[in-house]
Amino acid sequence: MSYNNTSNNLKPFTEQVEPKRKFSLRENVIKYLSYLPLFIFCLVVAIGSALLYIRYKVPIYKASVQVLVNINQNQNSIQQDLIREAVSGVRPINLDNEMQLIRSKKLLERVIKNGNFNLTFSKEGNIKTYDAYKSVPFLFQMVSMKDTTQTIQLKVNKLTDTGGEIDFLGTKKIFKWNDTVTFNQLTFIFAKNATSFYGLTDTYKIVWKPVRLAASEIQGNITVTSFGTKTSIIILSLTGENRKKCEDFLNAYVKEIIKSDVELKQETSVNTVDFIQSRLDIVAKEMGLVEDNFLDFRKKSRFLDILSESVYYQSRVSEAEKAVNNWNLEIGLLRLIEEYLNKNVPNGKTKLIPSNLSIDDLAFNGMIIKYNELQTKKEAQLPILTEDNSILMDLNNQLKETKTNILIAAANLIKAKELRIKTLQDRNTDDLGKLSQLPEKDKVTQDIQRQKAIKEKLFLYLLQKREETAIASISTTSNYQAMDVAGSSGVPIEPKTEQIKTFAIVFGLLIPILFIYLVDLLNDKVTVRHDITDKTDIPIVGEISHVDTGQSIVVENSRNIVAEQFRIFRSNLQFVLPKDDNKEAKTLLVTSSISGEGKSFISLNLACVLALSGKRVALLEFDLRKLKSITIPELENTENKGITNYLIGQNENIEGIYKTLKSYPTLNVFRTGPIPPNPAELIISNKMENLFAFLKANYDYIVIDSAPVGLVSDSFSLNKYADIVLYIVRQRYTFKKQLEFINDLKREGKLKNLALVINDVNLAGRYGYYGYGYGYGYGYMYKYGYGNNKYIYGGKKTDPYFNENKKGYFDSTEKLSWWQRLFGK
Repeated sequence: MSYNNTSNNLKPFTEQVEPKRKFSLRENVIKYLSYLPLFIFCLVVAIGSALLYIRYKVPIYKASVQVLVNINQNQNSIQQDLIREAVSGVRPINLDNEMQLIRSKKLLERVIKNGNFNLTFSKEGNIKTYDAYKSVPFLFQMVSMKDTTQTIQLKVNKLTDTGGEIDFLGTKKIFKWNDTVTFNQLTFIFAKNATSFYGLTDTYKIVWKPVRLAASEIQGNITVTSFGTKTSIIILSLTGENRKKCEDFLNAYVKEIIKSDVELKQETSVNTVDFIQSRLDIVAKEMGLVEDNFLDFRKKSRFLDILSESVYYQSRVSEAEKAVNNWNLEIGLLRLIEEYLNKNVPNGKTKLIPSNLSIDDLAFNGMIIKYNELQTKKEAQLPILTEDNSILMDLNNQLKETKTNILIAAANLIKAKELRIKTLQDRNTDDLGKLSQLPEKDKVTQDIQRQKAIKEKLFLYLLQKREETAIASISTTSNYQAMDVAGSSGVPIEPKTEQIKTFAIVFGLLIPILFIYLVDLLNDKVTVRHDITDKTDIPIVGEISHVDTGQSIVVENSRNIVAEQFRIFRSNLQFVLPKDDNKEAKTLLVTSSISGEGKSFISLNLACVLALSGKRVALLEFDLRKLKSITIPELENTENKGITNYLIGQNENIEGIYKTLKSYPTLNVFRTGPIPPNPAELIISNKMENLFAFLKANYDYIVIDSAPVGLVSDSFSLNKYADIVLYIVRQRYTFKKQLEFINDLKREGKLKNLALVINDVNLAGRYGYYGYGYGYGYGYMYKYGYGNNKYIYGGKKTDPYFNENKKGYFDSTEKLSWWQRLFGK
């Protein structure tokens, strides 16, 4: 087949060479931007996971302290050093030796033992357990243990004002504050470190380690370095979970270093404060008596303070009155239901019970629902069943039984609620009596608290004086001097927050990119134009955009993008249809590989657009295996006669089997008619020859909507009547491997003069049909795809091309937002 062009520079339509596809940055950017929710989701998950890790990872802090070592650099000889050491106590110092001495396990053991750093308090959370150090609400003292070489682990929970519960190796035991507890060859004491344990439900873990083991662990976390070669300053650093604990350990460590140095110069040191200590003991005992009195008073009362007790009883009285009112209301409702059942069942006819009454009983409400369901079922069966029918009798029996159960349940509920009302009224009388006793209890509480406050102030004053006396009693100096107290940064060294966040962002961006790449790699459906042109050389005569309206005929509106695409489709047909001089009707066979690719939609609108040009068009719905191919509202209520009736001989008049659309007077639609038992045999019958002889003599175009060639052989039988076969390929629906099937059909000659029509084209977003080589097929390409120009540029009057009265190429009343214009509607 050939076609003579008026220009020597143009090639026939079927010989047009598809331009080589070039890389388009815009296409790839839009494709990735169309997955913006995925990017956001992955970023949120990655950053959220990182934040959760940072949140629940126990942070590691680093504390450090600087210590100045006084070194005498004016020593001229060993003899002078010995004399100086003998007279003033100064000894020669080697900084490297001192650094090793400081890290000695013996010195660490003294620090750990004196500061109880071998005792760790941890607070157990739902996810992580962290070092609570001094923030625990109790004090723990190990009195004795049989095996001091083993690590001991205890769990303490259920703390109250009187004591708590110990869990040791799965064995639990209750303890009281300040009592000596013997438990599995362990003896220890728990003391309160908080004023109240109201609402405390935390679990604390106590780990006691042998001093030597604890020293070995800390020795691995502590570092001793020199500040510089020209100084005698050393830096002590310690890493751990608790900043305060590390700082306290370093402070105690420095003190122990100084103390150890002093002990080398002075073997004995007497720093006693007997009088203050004795007074402290007396005051402590008096404080204990006051606290015991206060504790005894608290034991007699179930409340921690008078205000809580007052609020409690007042709330009980209020709640009781509210409950009594509610139950009185429910009793009234229950009696209404009883009255309703007894009075509204005349002559044996039942009615529905109102189900929106607020009865606080699930079983009772369930019986009402069951009753209403049975009644509804009975009313549904009454028109079709007689009164003596067993089903109806069974329903009546069930209704009667359910009614009886409802009345019994209502009576029981009324009795129960009346009993509750009496109980609450009795309780209210008792609560009001307790409220009247509160002023006297408040006076006793204030007296005890006043005595307790006086003793505590005296105790703190004596403690302060004891410390001042102890500090003043120290007279010996050391070669070591702490330059400052230990300090630590507020930023933990682990986890490295910024690095983790950066990695999370990179990971959150990388995963979607890899996912999109794999999706593209594994995609087996036609998406872009080159998916087709790379696999087949069959010409593409039409590309129809995606339609959201749900209408069967989309070419009725002349100012519509899809309507214009069908007009371009109609124009392209002249390049692929064979040229002949007998003016015989052109037959267009529309088929596809599988069902659902839009054959009927393309056939109907192609027939309509051909009819709009004034041509006589016959649309044949030749998928005889389906009752109807596509819904045409105008023909929905017409007589169901069609091609099948003619082929089986029920209707010999061909003119009596088609329907004409009012909007398209030159278009005749031949419906399928009833589904025959042998569609394949009807298509090859002699009647077919008469049918197509009539069609070719009376029409200019014949459009055949046939069955899919990949499923049945009907289209192959119709191929001999066709001048061209329009093969439908649907974007995002047709598999790429089906293009090989189309090539096989062409190569084997099963379908002649094949041309492709791309349906359901989406021009943007992740499924964008990129690579359209002609440019004039869609309004999107030249920014005039929508009606008024004000919609093209967002409707701003400042735009240079804005003209409120000027119309564009296509009509549209919808104003698109910026994201719709970016990703495609």
